[in-house]
Amino acid sequence: MVLALFSSIVQAEEPSMTTPELVLQSAHTGVVTGVAFDLKGAVLATVSVDNTLKLWSAQEGYLLQTLDVGALWLRVLPSERQRSAGYLSSVALMPDGKTIVTASWGAVVLWRLGGRNHYSLQSGIVEGTLCPDPYGRWIAVASGSAISILDPKDLHLIRTLQSSAHILAVAVSPDGSRVASGGVDTNLIIWDALTGKKLKTLHGHKDYVRSIVFSRDGQTLYSGSDDKTIRICAK
Repeated sequence: MVLALFSSIVQAEEPSMTTPELVLQSAHTGVVTGVAFDLKGAVLATVSVDNTLKLWSAQEGYLLQTLDVGALWLRVLPSERQRSAGYLSSVALMPDGKTIVTASWGAVVLWRLGGRNHYSLQSGIVEGTLCPDPYGRWIAVASGSAISILDPKDLHLIRTLQSSAHILAVAVSPDGSRVASGGVDTNLIIWDALTGKKLKTLHGHKDYVRSIVFSRDGQTLYSGSDDKTIRICAK
């Protein structure tokens, strides 16, 4: 399998200006399930069903480091619990530039480069719902019908945002004040990230909500659904 990093500038009015670049590197031995950049765009993190976390130079495309999550489970979990931890599905880099968070079906791991790692076992973590606060104050991750707000120091539970239906998507506003979720009940819920209070429920989709994202200024929420529509909700 190869990792391909693309960097291109595309201008529809001037096709001749397009300058694609391609860098290939030997990579994971399984399906790649998550990718994330650091704030500076210098490091790319990838995770895979091969249960490894890889860090790459985003500019040069070469491998910087490999962290073996499977080896971690062999060290810290009894044999009957190792399979329940599941394969890696999501990754995020914290704003401090030294901490990486990964999630699998049954666990969240906090990787501190040059420091002590922490892990938290949870069952039913939803792929793609790992979202750290932009200022590094907490980490959100969905499991079943709840969003856990975890402490970035040791992953202890700060608070729980409890929905009435299975959650499939989570997003955090750019200022970290709000968390949005969507799922099988077709609704969007906006939460106060600091108190856990439900601020608003938005209706409109007719099928599962699979993806949500805030605009850069935090004033607009975009959502994608199995009903084949994208809805735009202004604050």
